[in-house]
Amino acid sequence: MGKTNWSLFIPIYNLEISNNIGGELRIEHVNFISSDKIPRIRKKLGLTNRVLYYNNLFKSKHTTRKLFSETKVYAFLKTKRSEQDNLSREFRRIKEAVYLLASSQFYRIRRYQKYPFGGPEFSQYLFDEYLLFENNANKMKWNHTRLTPVEPYRIDKQWEKFTSHHFFPRLLKILNGRIKVSLKWRYELRRAALLAGQSQFSRNVWEAFLYDMIALEILLTNRGENICTALIERVVSLFGWLTNENQEGWKNLIEKLYDLRCQFVHKGIIDNISIHDLLNADMLLANLLYNLCELTKYIKSKNDIINLSEKLAARRTLGLKMIDRPRNISFQTQSLSKTDIKKLEESRHWSW
Repeated sequence: MGKTNWSLFIPIYNLEISNNIGGELRIEHVNFISSDKIPRIRKKLGLTNRVLYYNNLFKSKHTTRKLFSETKVYAFLKTKRSEQDNLSREFRRIKEAVYLLASSQFYRIRRYQKYPFGGPEFSQYLFDEYLLFENNANKMKWNHTRLTPVEPYRIDKQWEKFTSHHFFPRLLKILNGRIKVSLKWRYELRRAALLAGQSQFSRNVWEAFLYDMIALEILLTNRGENICTALIERVVSLFGWLTNENQEGWKNLIEKLYDLRCQFVHKGIIDNISIHDLLNADMLLANLLYNLCELTKYIKSKNDIINLSEKLAARRTLGLKMIDRPRNISFQTQSLSKTDIKKLEESRHWSW
């Protein structure tokens, strides 16, 4: 039997898209659409009949639920398939779009304030608790922690303003074809952003840290290279100006992060990875993604970073001025108070 065109809708929990930005957001082939907008644009979405018609079609004496009422946002994807085909490919695309959207929180929203959204596990409030009793005494502690935010993740005018200095709007232009880079580079930027989104939603420090480190390697290294050396050289080529071209601080930071990564990957040791290590990896990845998505006029592939690194290394050896680096490279850091660090440390129960 031949393939025909179908429209797939999946409820996205704990997400809202305001009408003040049009009620929808497209990430590649997936559209996140406000549920109250769907009936108004149903023809564009491939629905031949009004939503009321489908409600009557599925009406049952056992339920009064209506279509597109489960959540405030649905992910929409057009697909060509036969009726018997499974939906694994379509589900994967939508799940990836969720993680790409999640990357809009990365290094912008503090990890203990993140807004998880996506599947039905986010349809209800999640709580975690532990009970601690001192033996042969009357002292006890009952910790009851909420894991989900009070409010959903809102995509609106305020969100647009807050993300204007983040990599996500720039990444979105690349993914949606409004900014052209090589296909391979687009794919690598996409993979790194996916990992950033997964890192943001991770409930374990070590898991989030590994996602960060894999993303850094995707953006800056090639197979067969000495990964640690390549990371140091290419980070310095972009951000060495922050330390007056002194490589020592970058070298110490990246060697430590890479050693922790190797201990985890090769020996299964995760206890040495701290909140500070994760935040340092977050900082590097977020700034790389911002500059690589912003400076597409100068950097259109990984080879452009490698060439820049080699040129600057030669100039450094010769004692020449670093003049080949793009002028509008920027670097942002997240200021964390002692209270912020304490909150992150305290959340390292099951939620972390």
